[in-house]
Amino acid sequence: MVQGGSKARFGGWLVCVAVSALALSACSKKDASAADKSRLSSIEVELDQCWDLLRQRRAKREFGDDPNQARVRPPGIVENYEQ
Repeated sequence: MVQGGSKARFGGWLVCVAVSALALSACSKKDASAADKSRLSSIEVELDQCWDLLRQRRAKREFGDDPNQARVRPPGIVENYEQ
């Protein structure tokens, strides 16, 4: 049986994967408008911010800190991380 916290983490992961897949699918269409491509780019940045926030929360929880103290970082910081 999966515990409640595990379900929430797994559900959040599935949402992120689904959004990523949709963004990649839409970007690959040659007939996408400039506005569509711009919106998808914005979504990718927001998704990166969500992943960063999730990582912060996990790290805080792992080391005994309050995960609610994690904050969304600006796109300029999140987008410049080494992959």
